[in-house]
Amino acid sequence: MTFKKEKFIKLLMFIISRSSDNYNVGKTVLSNMLYFIDFNYFETYGESLTNEIYIKSYLGAVPSHFDEIVRELIYYNKIYRRREPYYYHHINKYYLTSLHNIDLDYKELIVVGGVLDNLMGFSAVEIVDYISGDAPFKIAGFDEPLDYSFVFYRDFDYSVRNLDYYW
Repeated sequence: MTFKKEKFIKLLMFIISRSSDNYNVGKTVLSNMLYFIDFNYFETYGESLTNEIYIKSYLGAVPSHFDEIVRELIYYNKIYRRREPYYYHHINKYYLTSLHNIDLDYKELIVVGGVLDNLMGFSAVEIVDYISGDAPFKIAGFDEPLDYSFVFYRDFDYSVRNLDYYW
């Protein structure tokens, strides 16, 4: 699997554009939303959107290229990062420097929209708690990569496949 850097950048910038008004969306929430987008897409269409390797951490699923991509986007002045207070903590918030044309196809927008609608309101603690119930996350050991194929063992609450077709 070759990492699809451009697709990852498009997804990250799309999520940032949709979440800049949400005070709760920092690095942890962004990382875990990227995980759900990639793994839900894999469950639905049988292929990963970005081919990113996600590592199991106490912060949820951590994309292995996240910091590298963010540094690059900041360097090229496409986004900026700001530490902002969030209750008794500080979070890293990301903002676009200008509007960009982020072209995603219809299938991608359906999956991305579903994840954003479901998880945008989660805090970092809530999303880490939520991801801990997902099969690929439960099966992997800490600091190990998450296996895309385990999405087919998801509980009903996490599965995004249309199972009505089979009944």
